[in-house]
Amino acid sequence: MPLKYKGTKIIYTRLSLDEYSNLLIPILKRALNDINARTEIVGSKIIFNRIIDSGKKTGYEGFKIIRAGEINLTQIEENKIRIAWEVNLNTLIFLSVLLGFIAGLYFKTINNVRLDSAIIIGFSAWVIFFLFGYYWIRKNFRFN
Repeated sequence: MPLKYKGTKIIYTRLSLDEYSNLLIPILKRALNDINARTEIVGSKIIFNRIIDSGKKTGYEGFKIIRAGEINLTQIEENKIRIAWEVNLNTLIFLSVLLGFIAGLYFKTINNVRLDSAIIIGFSAWVIFFLFGYYWIRKNFRFN
């Protein structure tokens, strides 16, 4: 069962779902293609996955790997359209656990700390990396 970040926004419009989808989906697809995401459009739903290039990624480029999910447009009432989005966090969990393990291993071998201290440092690093990534996704993946 994947861990996901989900959100919704209600849009009040005079357009039908088809008209609004024809306006919004190309804009979203272009924005997703700008971050090298592979997109698939199924009706009024966009499914996207980040294309992982081979090679070493650091900093901001390294966190682009976490972008995978879907955006769904549905008509609630005659003048209301709901935009719902989900971003999968499985890769973020994997990367944060890996970085926490590396941090604990670094402090154990290089700084020669006790094993219990290295485990605490690794766990703390895992939590910090996960929270940083989660809030970064929340900040950058909104429809305002």
